Amino acid sequence: MNQCRSFDSSLPEVDLEDQVELFMKRQAQLESGEAFSEGRDPNSIIGGDQVDEEQAKTYCREVFEILKGLKKNRDMSVSEIKLIVSIEDPRARERASERHRGESKQPG
Repeated sequence: MNQCRSFDSSLPEVDLEDQVELFMKRQAQLESGEAFSEGRDPNSIIGGDQVDEEQAKTYCREVFEILKGLKKNRDMSVSEIKLIVSIEDPRARERASERHRGESKQPG
């Protein structure tokens, strides 16, 4: 057992092996997608409180048509499309950060 003791005696000792194991388990859950499905009812629709069923179907059709167009017109494979969708746009992250900063500055 590897114990890590802080220079500050008011902080508790930490077992490094346990902390590493917990971290690795959490990373595996995040990478597999398991972490995103925790605590959710598998029969409930995610976002159902924001979009009704007809809107969701419309959005699905639109996305499907765009994907078909990418495959046909740009000769993209499904794997290539998944890769592009999974890449986070740094500009979107910056806009979200700015929006968060703006909300925190407003008196509540």
